Amino acid sequence: MRNPHSNPYSHSHPSVTRQPSLLECNNIVLVTFLLHNTNDETTSTTANWGALKNMTVFGPNSKCFSPLEVEETNGSTSFCMAFPIPPTVSPLKTAIQQFEDLTTVTYSSGFLRVLIGTPFSIPNSTSTSTPGSDNDANNITKIHPFLLSINRTLAISHKINISPNIQSLSSTGSITTNLIDLSSHDFLSTALQRCTISPALEASIERLRTDHLSGAGRLATLAVREFASLCSTDPYLLSLQSPQEWWTSLRLYGWHLFHSRPSMSSSIQNCVIRILQSIATILPSLPTNSHERGSKVSNLILTSLKSTRSKSYTIPQSFVSLIHSLPSFTSAFEQKRLFNILVHSNSSVMASSLISLFNTTNRPRIRVFVLESRPLFEGVTLARYLRSQIPHNAGNLKLGGVPAVTVEVAVDAAVGNYTKVADLYVLAADRIYPNGDVSNKIGCLTAALGMRFNERRRNGVPSTSNNGGNSKSIIVIGATDKICGKDERDRGWDYSYEENDGGEIRKSWPGLCDDADSSAEISDTDEEGKEDVRVRNMYFETVPAELIDCYLTEEGVMDAGGIGEVADCHLRREMEIFGEL
Repeated sequence: MRNPHSNPYSHSHPSVTRQPSLLECNNIVLVTFLLHNTNDETTSTTANWGALKNMTVFGPNSKCFSPLEVEETNGSTSFCMAFPIPPTVSPLKTAIQQFEDLTTVTYSSGFLRVLIGTPFSIPNSTSTSTPGSDNDANNITKIHPFLLSINRTLAISHKINISPNIQSLSSTGSITTNLIDLSSHDFLSTALQRCTISPALEASIERLRTDHLSGAGRLATLAVREFASLCSTDPYLLSLQSPQEWWTSLRLYGWHLFHSRPSMSSSIQNCVIRILQSIATILPSLPTNSHERGSKVSNLILTSLKSTRSKSYTIPQSFVSLIHSLPSFTSAFEQKRLFNILVHSNSSVMASSLISLFNTTNRPRIRVFVLESRPLFEGVTLARYLRSQIPHNAGNLKLGGVPAVTVEVAVDAAVGNYTKVADLYVLAADRIYPNGDVSNKIGCLTAALGMRFNERRRNGVPSTSNNGGNSKSIIVIGATDKICGKDERDRGWDYSYEENDGGEIRKSWPGLCDDADSSAEISDTDEEGKEDVRVRNMYFETVPAELIDCYLTEEGVMDAGGIGEVADCHLRREMEIFGEL
């Protein structure tokens, strides 16, 4: 049994029950807070990491385990905290909740920037077993490091002054018997290194974070190009002479790139992992010169883009075959009536698939309803493109043309009316979960529910019933790269959750929010930086698998079971590349 007096930071206090030591926990969330207040030049790479020697450690019921130290450097506030968590709780959710508790700013406000470090393990302080024994897993402490910082440009524009509520934090909890100083533990510097990124990588991540127009596939292509550029130009990567150190850093770069947009990370992640697997096979043959090595790897990454793009090339033709097999499509053709398709947002593979369908001759007339997709109106962009691709002889059957095609744009709020007449809802996935749930642009859940409700009404089945057949179809379309290997939702966090600046929405209300003298003015903040009327701008939501008929990928038509098999494969590949980091 451990001698309590062996710890120099232990104090005898008979009236207080001993709290478990931090290093006796199996899961620890380690959060570094970097709050920029006055210095425009301060970045995550200029923080005074050496000052972060003491952490405030919280245990059950938010009891404070050790005193908090705050370091003020170059106009920023830096401090570190650690939280033991059960395995059923999401580490990311814990980190974000602590940020929200410390400040008046919520994650959904869009001000917060999160760097998710790669988790790593250290021996548990209670460990007595030998490696490989049955109890080995219980004697390992897993560290989940995060760096949380503020998008200072947004904070200034919204008159928000971010500062932690140190006083309330320092007074949290009570005297304990095991106050600890973690400055001597190697894992602290390891954790900070995993959350510290180069200025070049930080710039790449910010470009991906702020791209709100590209779909998931397009964003993955941009991320791969950023990765290639970093390999050949990033001063830090080029300074690494040791092949092993370079390989470790390269994988960390890939890790941070696909965590730049968690809501759309699946495509980026699977592309990055495929690239790293290719690099791993040629590691021994890479040049020893760092610049030559960087150039060769950069070219290899760019070459990989061809295989990434080709993954979606077969989908349009498969889409045509699938649609021709639908009873509602055959019925529309035989009865010479319109076949109505509902879509929203914008997707390159969905656009290509619809255009392939437009160009077939043995089909009914087609009408496509496109929801505008506020606040950036990606649906309008899609509608304009589809209109430009309608065959010039469409509707002129006497001259050998194809049946007519029309495209209509509707406001998002009209989705209920359009699901009454739509035969097919095509959902382009941004993320597909292992159980088959699909994340896409906000509004997709309403459309899917409307399709199923009106299907039951059409079939004369009560809306509360799950029977009645699928006279309306919901098809998910997207490459298997959209399938994620793991699901954090059962631990309290949904990676598809993303909320952005409410200003994007207010821009679509010209003249309605500009009257500064009106008591009914709608703005994000008042003159003192406090919220007036909050404008919410959520980007994504999830359609449950039970509402979906099938999934069309480059590997063909799948059901939810097939999605789960691909997810398992992706998870194994992820562990092969990142498991030992």
